[in-house]
Amino acid sequence: MTPGETVELVVANPDNITHELVVTNQEEIDEHLAAGHEEGHDEEEEGREEAPLEVEIEPGESKSLAVTFDETGHMARFASLLEGHYEAGTHGDFSFRE
Repeated sequence: MTPGETVELVVANPDNITHELVVTNQEEIDEHLAAGHEEGHDEEEEGREEAPLEVEIEPGESKSLAVTFDETGHMARFASLLEGHYEAGTHGDFSFRE
Protein backbone atom coordinates (compact mmCIF):
# COMPACT_ATOMS: atom_id res chain seq x y z
CA MET A 1 0.00 0.00 0.00
CA THR A 2 1.12 3.56 -0.54
CA PRO A 3 0.37 6.77 1.39
CA GLY A 4 -2.90 8.30 0.15
CA GLU A 5 -4.35 4.94 -0.87
CA THR A 6 -7.63 3.68 0.56
CA VAL A 7 -7.62 0.05 1.59
CA GLU A 8 -10.28 -2.22 3.02
CA LEU A 9 -9.10 -4.17 6.03
CA VAL A 10 -11.04 -7.37 6.68
CA VAL A 11 -10.74 -8.63 10.24
CA ALA A 12 -11.88 -12.09 11.32
CA ASN A 13 -12.27 -13.20 14.93
CA PRO A 14 -12.01 -16.98 15.30
CA ASP A 15 -11.68 -16.72 19.10
CA ASN A 16 -14.36 -17.00 21.76
CA ILE A 17 -13.80 -13.46 23.10
CA THR A 18 -14.45 -10.03 21.58
CA HIS A 19 -11.56 -8.36 19.76
CA GLU A 20 -11.17 -4.97 18.14
CA LEU A 21 -9.02 -3.21 15.58
CA VAL A 22 -8.19 0.44 16.12
CA VAL A 23 -6.27 2.29 13.39
CA THR A 24 -4.63 5.32 14.95
CA ASN A 25 -1.23 6.73 15.91
CA GLN A 26 1.13 6.08 18.80
CA GLU A 27 0.21 9.33 20.57
CA GLU A 28 -3.46 8.30 20.77
CA ILE A 29 -2.51 4.81 21.96
CA ASP A 30 -0.24 6.23 24.66
CA GLU A 31 -2.99 8.62 25.83
CA HIS A 32 -5.50 5.78 26.04
CA LEU A 33 -3.13 3.54 28.00
CA ALA A 34 -2.15 6.39 30.37
CA ALA A 35 -5.83 7.18 31.07
CA GLY A 36 -6.62 3.54 31.78
CA HIS A 37 -8.89 1.25 29.81
CA GLU A 38 -12.03 2.30 31.65
CA GLU A 39 -12.06 5.66 29.83
CA GLY A 40 -12.19 3.93 26.47
CA HIS A 41 -11.47 5.56 23.13
CA ASP A 42 -14.49 7.66 22.34
CA GLU A 43 -14.47 9.83 19.24
CA GLU A 44 -16.18 12.56 21.28
CA GLU A 45 -13.15 13.04 23.55
CA GLU A 46 -12.38 16.73 23.85
CA GLY A 47 -9.33 18.01 22.04
CA ARG A 48 -9.02 15.10 19.63
CA GLU A 49 -8.37 16.26 16.09
CA GLU A 50 -9.27 12.98 14.47
CA ALA A 51 -11.04 10.00 15.99
CA PRO A 52 -9.38 6.65 15.49
CA LEU A 53 -10.95 4.26 13.05
CA GLU A 54 -12.13 1.23 14.93
CA VAL A 55 -14.18 -1.89 14.64
CA GLU A 56 -15.23 -4.33 17.36
CA ILE A 57 -15.48 -7.95 16.26
CA GLU A 58 -17.57 -10.44 18.23
CA PRO A 59 -16.55 -14.11 18.41
CA GLY A 60 -16.93 -15.87 15.06
CA GLU A 61 -17.60 -12.64 13.14
CA SER A 62 -15.74 -10.79 10.40
CA LYS A 63 -15.94 -7.06 9.76
CA SER A 64 -14.29 -4.66 7.36
CA LEU A 65 -12.91 -1.18 7.82
CA ALA A 66 -12.00 1.23 4.99
CA VAL A 67 -8.89 3.26 5.79
CA THR A 68 -7.23 6.02 3.80
CA PHE A 69 -3.64 6.46 4.89
CA ASP A 70 -2.46 10.03 4.45
CA GLU A 71 0.97 11.09 3.28
CA THR A 72 2.16 11.93 6.81
CA GLY A 73 1.70 8.46 8.28
CA HIS A 74 -0.49 9.99 11.02
CA MET A 75 -2.74 6.91 11.25
CA ALA A 76 -0.08 4.26 10.75
CA ARG A 77 -0.51 2.08 13.87
CA PHE A 78 -3.03 -0.59 14.73
CA ALA A 79 -3.95 -1.99 18.11
CA SER A 80 -6.62 -3.57 20.21
CA LEU A 81 -7.26 -1.28 23.16
CA LEU A 82 -9.58 -3.63 25.00
CA GLU A 83 -8.24 -4.30 28.48
CA GLY A 84 -5.18 -6.57 28.38
CA HIS A 85 -5.07 -6.92 24.58
CA TYR A 86 -2.40 -4.27 23.87
CA GLU A 87 -0.32 -5.58 26.74
CA ALA A 88 -0.57 -9.10 25.27
CA GLY A 89 0.96 -7.87 22.01
CA THR A 90 -2.06 -6.99 19.88
CA HIS A 91 -0.54 -3.97 18.13
CA GLY A 92 1.77 -3.08 15.28
CA ASP A 93 2.62 -0.79 12.39
CA PHE A 94 1.37 -0.58 8.84
CA SER A 95 4.22 -0.44 6.35
CA PHE A 96 4.21 1.64 3.20
CA ARG A 97 6.15 1.30 0.02
CA GLU A 98 7.04 3.97 -2.48
